[in-house]
Amino acid sequence: MFGMSEIGPWALTDPATQNNDVVLRMLARNIMSDKPAEDIDLSVRQIIESAYEMAEKHVRNNREAIDK
Repeated sequence: MFGMSEIGPWALTDPATQNNDVVLRMLARNIMSDKPAEDIDLSVRQIIESAYEMAEKHVRNNREAIDK
């Protein structure tokens, strides 16, 4: 529900989505503008790239053990 990154903590769900009314949930689904969506995509990409680099480093540093 909350993302905490350089973007800042904010709720990504609308209170209407907690409602049992299907129509309200469908309308609330598309409330996010393009700018926050782009910021979130960029932040997620940075997290993924950082994790990938870390995994590569661990594999390189432990190659001998992995091969055994």
